Amino acid sequence: MSIPEGPEQKPPRKWPLLDPKNDAVFKMMFASPRGRRPLIALLNAVLKPKSPICSVEVINPEIPKLLISDKGTILDIRAKLEDGTQIDVEMQMAPHLGLGKRALFYGARMYSQSIESGDYYHQLRPAIVLFFMAKDLFPTRPEAFHVCFGMAQRDAGPVVFRELQDELVVHFVEIPKAVKQWRKGLMAPDDEPAGSWLALLDAPEDAMVQKACLTNPDLEAARELLGDISSEGEARELARMREKSAIDYAWSIAAATDQGRAEGEAKGEAKGKAEATLALLHQLLAKDETRTLTNAFLATLTGLPEDQVAAERLAIKSHG
Repeated sequence: MSIPEGPEQKPPRKWPLLDPKNDAVFKMMFASPRGRRPLIALLNAVLKPKSPICSVEVINPEIPKLLISDKGTILDIRAKLEDGTQIDVEMQMAPHLGLGKRALFYGARMYSQSIESGDYYHQLRPAIVLFFMAKDLFPTRPEAFHVCFGMAQRDAGPVVFRELQDELVVHFVEIPKAVKQWRKGLMAPDDEPAGSWLALLDAPEDAMVQKACLTNPDLEAARELLGDISSEGEARELARMREKSAIDYAWSIAAATDQGRAEGEAKGEAKGKAEATLALLHQLLAKDETRTLTNAFLATLTGLPEDQVAAERLAIKSHG
């Protein structure tokens, strides 16, 4: 009597899954030919477009390996939809200076490049910038994990040029906030698909994520693709180099902050350490390179309470 064979068992992986919050890993997953279907599913889940996205053309699938350790190298995914809409998708490993303006610049550049010399302005196609944040960016909005910016008419009269509202849109999606809500079952039903995708990006080995993959073929396809990427020696090395670059950048910021704190304490020794730290904060808020840092990030750098940082920022603004 023959015993029927059970379902085919996959051999255990030799290597743990790489972290999709590493921007190199993220691009290896979603810019590859196998990543098209998962990318479409991810965009539909997060952006929730009026008409579902059916196809995506990735314009820049290459990864500049020689520049992978350069913190200035941007590993974004430039994509084009069926109707010509352009999307810039990027995994942000940590907040940095001028992030909001950088996102706006990306969108404006894509928008202007959607036509060529001799074309008509009505041929311009919408541009969308989508940043996935590996760390929370807006601490004053503890529940809203998806923040969207777009053009809006600023008077109370009848709406005109309605199409301008969707011509240039910037999205920031904070992964930690979203995953926390998803795990606790606190998400609105229409946000749950996005929640499962963001949970995959956050912790692909997690049991809840694996369970979600059983009912979502696209999610499972993305996880399998990540498994294959994680088994490649070159991919693991690129991920390691990229992570080291991010750590080095964080250390450079910390070192500069420590130096500034030391200088501030030396100058304000007579007034005490507290006043010296406050002087450092005022310096950071006065400089173009650092004034756009979030209150939470400045609080971490200076050791001051976040509400005090917010109050000092407001006071400086009010005094012009």
